[in-house]
Amino acid sequence: MDNILKIKIAFPFLFVAIGLFAVRFIDYKLVLNPSEMRIADFVQEEVLLQAKRDRPVIAANLKSPIEMPSSPANGFPPVPLDQLVPQQGKPEADSPEFKVTMIVIGAKTRMAILNGSVVMEGSFVDKVVVKRIEKDRVLLAEHDVKSGKLSPVWFSLEGTKK
Repeated sequence: MDNILKIKIAFPFLFVAIGLFAVRFIDYKLVLNPSEMRIADFVQEEVLLQAKRDRPVIAANLKSPIEMPSSPANGFPPVPLDQLVPQQGKPEADSPEFKVTMIVIGAKTRMAILNGSVVMEGSFVDKVVVKRIEKDRVLLAEHDVKSGKLSPVWFSLEGTKK
């Protein structure tokens, strides 16, 4: 090896050794502001707890800022539940059209919610077969007894024909 390469290799080690030797002679002074000095002088002491606490005062006529509707004495609403919330499942007999409220398309399964019922391709709803489910519409086909043919009709998510 030539001398220049040896010097290049030894120089970083020599520089570190001189730095470590010089650090021993430097006098470091800790400089802290007054709040840091109080923290540095902190000594943990036992804190005396107040032995007796006052009881909380409860106001007699305190009203809630949130108004809640009063419920009947027996706890049930006066109106039958089927009037408050329409029943899920079979569509109403007098509804002229089907309403598609949700469509889910997975890797292997296509499902839709049609008039409150979960249906898949091939399912029957009120004598109507679900032929196809696409991302924004459902194809329903009704079997016409007189002609013997299927009459297909598309229904979109809003429940309108396409």
